[in-house]
Amino acid sequence: MNASDLELLKLELEKKMGGGIESQKDLKLLQNAIEVSVNKKLGFNTLRRFFSFLKSGKPNNNTLQTLCEFCGYPSVAEFQIKCRKNIDWYLWKQVYRIENENLISKNDLQWLLAQQKHPDFIHFLSSVLTANFRSKNTNNLKLLLSNENRIVIKYEDQIKLASSLGLLFRKIDLEDFLFLFNSTQLNQFYTFLFIDYSEINGTYGKVINYLIDKTKSVASDYLFISLIFEYHRYLKGEKEIKIISNQFNETEIHPLLLGRWTGYQLISKPFIMEEEKFIFSLAKKHKAKNQFFYELFPACILTKRISLLEKIIDKYYEELFENTNWVTYTENCIYLIGYCFVNIANDRPHQGFKNLEFINFDHVLDSYKEYIKLFYLIAHYQAELKIGSDENLLNLEKEYTSLAKKMGFKRFDQDLLKNYFDNTSFTKRSPSKTGIASIRSI
Repeated sequence: MNASDLELLKLELEKKMGGGIESQKDLKLLQNAIEVSVNKKLGFNTLRRFFSFLKSGKPNNNTLQTLCEFCGYPSVAEFQIKCRKNIDWYLWKQVYRIENENLISKNDLQWLLAQQKHPDFIHFLSSVLTANFRSKNTNNLKLLLSNENRIVIKYEDQIKLASSLGLLFRKIDLEDFLFLFNSTQLNQFYTFLFIDYSEINGTYGKVINYLIDKTKSVASDYLFISLIFEYHRYLKGEKEIKIISNQFNETEIHPLLLGRWTGYQLISKPFIMEEEKFIFSLAKKHKAKNQFFYELFPACILTKRISLLEKIIDKYYEELFENTNWVTYTENCIYLIGYCFVNIANDRPHQGFKNLEFINFDHVLDSYKEYIKLFYLIAHYQAELKIGSDENLLNLEKEYTSLAKKMGFKRFDQDLLKNYFDNTSFTKRSPSKTGIASIRSI
């Protein structure tokens, strides 16, 4: 129990006794009241030390348990829960006050940034940012998001903040805030982490279109912006897209970005010399294989490189599926869909269905949910087709057509849905040549 908790416990004891503990007589009354109330004895000197009548030390667990029981709490833990709630309320009250400031003071900004180690800091920051976006207070937003105020938060919290802002930006007009994207940390908190395929023809696309002319061409940020911009053109069905060459150090950029660039090579070039060797050599440059292949799998599916998918899964199965927390769940889903395509191609549609059964779209990141659903529907449709079942085909087709139209992705046409494997060159591999043919259950 920390010092602030001990002070609160003293206040609770004084309230229970109906007044302050200010004399030896008060301590004696407290000692007797404890014995009568909870049928436990505490030494008089123990109480004197607790209330600093004697040189105090840290009270032991038995003393704390007895005092908490006297105050009406079944355990020390229950009392501390109340302490946490009280402390959290004091913090939230400060956050609410900051939210309503027309101009956040230097002291308030320093206080907020000083909470970065608090487990709820990401919620504090998200709440303050949301309030100021809704009130269109750009002065406060410039202060909060200034590059001078480096906000260091772990990756999971970055995803939470990005999701919070992404869902907000779907509901508000960003026109008045676009200048923040090339002058503050907003790209790090939103653009690079909440790749909103559902809004790529709307809010998110507006941000990308703004940044494509504002970002320096030598920066890795520009590589990301260019890849999103051109990939969007591809998804819309445009026939000619820009070739984006390698002008970066492959070991210095994030594996997600390297994987996105690699996947883009598959859709933008008709032929890549020693394609498999090229991809596996890039994969070796980063430990996080699950991040590298995240954006590469959709490219393989769209370009019908099923043999390549099989080789990737065979070589990196453990790395792709070993992470199962909420952050990596969306990655796992795209890998499961890719695995489903491999199983269908190898005449194992029932195994493909088992892959899809592991996917719960309620747990998929909002930014990717509808985008991944399109790949899922193609895989599901083809699996149904393979086993000769017509029962669900019409419903799957309706959902696919509606979703592709809503997102404006002409690349996802009827031919891709219905005739996916008709013109796909795929060499089936025997179980003796691959470790994934039948022994894995995912």
